[in-house]
Amino acid sequence: MKSLQSYINEGLISDIILRLLDASIAWIGKGLDFIGDNIKASTSELWSTYKDSLKNAGDNPNANKQNPLYNIKNEKEFSKFIIEHGLSAKTFGERLKEIDKVMGSFSEATQTGEDDEMIKSNLHTHTTFCDGKNTPEDVVKEAIERGFDIIGFSAHAYTPTNSQWCLKKEREEAYAKEIIRLKEEYKDKIKILLGLELDYYSEVDTSQCDYTIGSVHYVYKNGKYYGIDSSPELFQKIIDEAFEGDVYAFIEEYYRLVGDVYNKTKCDIIGHFDLITKFNENGEFFDTQNPRYKKAAYSALESLLPENVPFEVNTGAISRGYRTEPYPAKDILQIIEKEKGRVIITSDSHQKETIDFYFDEAKLYAESTKVHIIDEI
Repeated sequence: MKSLQSYINEGLISDIILRLLDASIAWIGKGLDFIGDNIKASTSELWSTYKDSLKNAGDNPNANKQNPLYNIKNEKEFSKFIIEHGLSAKTFGERLKEIDKVMGSFSEATQTGEDDEMIKSNLHTHTTFCDGKNTPEDVVKEAIERGFDIIGFSAHAYTPTNSQWCLKKEREEAYAKEIIRLKEEYKDKIKILLGLELDYYSEVDTSQCDYTIGSVHYVYKNGKYYGIDSSPELFQKIIDEAFEGDVYAFIEEYYRLVGDVYNKTKCDIIGHFDLITKFNENGEFFDTQNPRYKKAAYSALESLLPENVPFEVNTGAISRGYRTEPYPAKDILQIIEKEKGRVIITSDSHQKETIDFYFDEAKLYAESTKVHIIDEI
């Protein structure tokens, strides 16, 4: 006869136990005393909660159907199962302790790499509505195929600086309608979110959005907008033309805008914090250890961290061949961790094949700094 612990060890315990624990905690919140032996739990009472969890799990396309708990069809089978596992004579309090014990083991297993129960999400996704290569529906189908729980679309919001790569004004309504349509059509398979990536200079209506990303792609100098991440050649032109050869003056202006991006956009996520390093991984243009660089970057962090908005760990420049590590740099992540900030891993995807690009490596990259990683907002 197998114990619950054995199911944990074999990786068969699923979100059913998670949901049962959540339900038990909820009952505690309603004032029931589960700690003592005053309230006895009948099998029927426990089954009443458990069957809802079974239904929810059965509707989940990513559920582990090898889990023996999924095969329980009625109260009689449930009663037999818990009797076999020594649960039938226990009070609710003791059952809760047993579940706590199971959950503790499950948590330990997750920390050692068995993280199948974690939410798989990407909230930085571009499509043919801006500068992406695939339609939103193609991306949704790919996300379902790859086992995503959540996919968020974040078209580049319109800016007056360059309309070639952003969502044009006349297509804003069509974009929102399409994502809302997909939400409804695929609601039983995946959670879909409508978002926008707002540039510092974007001025658009975000009332229909589920979330927004706040990013800086331009600096404004001498009456002209300069795109900072177009190419190494244009990057050098900005240094020479707009900042008279002083790259650190360029950096200071960039991070001034980054530090103000939440105030300007009221975003839900800070996008690619140190995008200015895109073409500089090997120090081609500047030294990230230079005091002026560090002062500018850390000052922006100081402005943003009190807002409690998560920062991206963004793998987009890796998938496009510009970098070998995600944004932001580890010293930035270490400060975010020290100040109790949060991060979320995103791919900044511009084609469906890269929606989860480098995610495992990015997770390890972030975990090495002990920063708090979230997977949804």
